[in-house]
Amino acid sequence: MKLLSVIDQFKKFRASLGVGTKDTQHLRIFREGIGNIDIKNITEAQVQKFLLGSGPLTQTYMCRHATINGFFKFALARGYCSHSRLH
Repeated sequence: MKLLSVIDQFKKFRASLGVGTKDTQHLRIFREGIGNIDIKNITEAQVQKFLLGSGPLTQTYMCRHATINGFFKFALARGYCSHSRLH
């Protein structure tokens, strides 16, 4: 399944729980960085590149990490991927 489709489902799921939209911004940046590829083709290196960004580590790292962690847990629970790319 394409990354954009999974992100859209994740956003709807989070909205149904009444969760804020900060995740949406991080996931948009993530998708723009790697493209709308199949979620099974995302590599750990791509995830790490997104998490580290281009500057020094800040609180943004932790926010991005939490978002990506939740996103992959969501995808795993629905069978969209076989393992988390976050390590």
